[in-house]
Amino acid sequence: MFTLYSKKISSYLEFLRHNKNKFHYLKRFKNKKIVMVEYFQYFPSTIAFSHYIEVITKKNNVVPVLYDPNLPRSLVEHFLFFLKCFLSPMYHLYKSFGVKKFYLAKSTNYLKTKSFKFYEKNLKDISKYKLVNLKINNIYIGDLLYDEYLRSYNRSTIETKSKEFQKYVLKFLESFFYWEDFFKKKKGTIDSLIISHTVYAKGIAPRLALARNIKVYCIANQVSTKLDKKNIYKFND
Repeated sequence: MFTLYSKKISSYLEFLRHNKNKFHYLKRFKNKKIVMVEYFQYFPSTIAFSHYIEVITKKNNVVPVLYDPNLPRSLVEHFLFFLKCFLSPMYHLYKSFGVKKFYLAKSTNYLKTKSFKFYEKNLKDISKYKLVNLKINNIYIGDLLYDEYLRSYNRSTIETKSKEFQKYVLKFLESFFYWEDFFKKKKGTIDSLIISHTVYAKGIAPRLALARNIKVYCIANQVSTKLDKKNIYKFND
């Protein structure tokens, strides 16, 4: 057991050193354009991520930044998340890819108010059928909202009138409006996204990006897909 653990640590440190040497060229890049890399905490996928980051940054002269696709956090949760990142080997692995900035959705009074107004006007009395087909500003997100709820709360269906669902949907809307505002503010500076999944809340940023003709690559350790407006899922059967 100790030998196996030692080998894992040794492999991790070797990969870390390899990346720091490989991505040293990013220090001379002055272009403000970025490739957004999802903070996906699964070690096997980081190898594939690193290859895509290298190719995209060299080809397009852009720099990588991290983003977290999960639902917005409060100020305290925000602090605890970054503290956990600082202590996480995974976070330092992503840093070794030349990442300097990290974006994640923050819960603010502005987002809460905007989400509540939208909920009251459009979702308060919505049916399940209409919910799963929901679009906001012509961007389809109903499936993401529906599936994220079922997964997060371990439910088999949605009761749209329940307090639990109402609380959840407001958080989901906060996330959508946060990233919508983010892409508006960063207009013209985002080259592409590297993501792990196209479903659940993870799918919000990619769909907003595709609507703005930003390239999106869904990467796994065995298969990769370039998404587009007609192909918004990792696998299309």
